[in-house]
Amino acid sequence: RSSAGQTERDLLVVDLRPWKSAWANKAGGGGFEGYPKCKLVFGGIDNIHAVRSAWRSMSSAVSNVVDGQVGSWMKDVANSNWYDYIGAVLNSTSLVVKEIL
Repeated sequence: RSSAGQTERDLLVVDLRPWKSAWANKAGGGGFEGYPKCKLVFGGIDNIHAVRSAWRSMSSAVSNVVDGQVGSWMKDVANSNWYDYIGAVLNSTSLVVKEIL
C-alpha cells in the first residue's frame, strides 16, 4: 500500500546465510524466501558453529594479551576471522537501515 507521494517498492528480505548455503539447503529440501514484490539479499554469514569458533578464537587472542602474551596478537586476531563476521553483520545492518530510511 502506498500513501500519496510515496512509490511502491519491493520488500527487502535479508537472509544472513551465504547464498551458496541457501541453495545447498534448497537442494536438500529446505529453502529460502522467494515471493513476488520481495528483494532477497544474502548476508554471507556462515553457520553458528563457524561463528562460535571465530568468537572463541578472538576471545582467546584477547585473553592472551590480558595475560601478557602480546607477541602473536595480530596473527591471532587475523586468523580468528571474527572481524569478517562483524563486517558481514554491519553490511547487512547497513542495507536494512538504508531500506528503512
